[in-house]
Amino acid sequence: MKKYIVFIDFNPVNSRIPIYQFGIALLGGIALERGWELNVIEYDYLKMDHVLKKYKKELDRADCIAVSIRNVDNTEGYGSVSYLQMMEKELYYIAHNYREKTVLGGAGFSILPHKILEKYTYKYGICGRGGVVFKEMLKDLEVGNTLQNFFDEQSVLHNSSTSDIYADEKLEYIWNVFPWLYNKEKKILKLFPTKISTYAL
Repeated sequence: MKKYIVFIDFNPVNSRIPIYQFGIALLGGIALERGWELNVIEYDYLKMDHVLKKYKKELDRADCIAVSIRNVDNTEGYGSVSYLQMMEKELYYIAHNYREKTVLGGAGFSILPHKILEKYTYKYGICGRGGVVFKEMLKDLEVGNTLQNFFDEQSVLHNSSTSDIYADEKLEYIWNVFPWLYNKEKKILKLFPTKISTYAL
């Protein structure tokens, strides 16, 4: 049976300013190449209670949940916003129910990884460009190990490889993951038939 990974894009402003999920595309491509089944859930839809329940079966079934935290706040002018505070309910929900099989990453997470893990009660995270570590993590899970085995008492792992990151994070992967990021009939329109979102690369 194929291993199954669910990426959650914790970007609370994606509906107003759609941003291509470049990191998820690269890491998702690694998973697909290794034969994993893939799903991507956007925070904008996860945050609604009835949709969160809809995805519960997917999260229960997942062998690994990869949470991407792209931004932690916005301190521009008078419009300062804590994105982490906005996402608090959902972050706690994932941690409470799926802590043992969830790994955090993303540009925002990499700014203060240990504080985010501690505050929201997560156990594992990957800092910086995660391709090399992520690939090794998948290999470990494929042979029946857990995240606890892989992280081995460390809460955060960094890419320590000096090799070219694109040897693992191949740019052509974005086309393999594209359908999961922008197939609105699959991801959104069945839930919200009147909502139409236009995304651009």
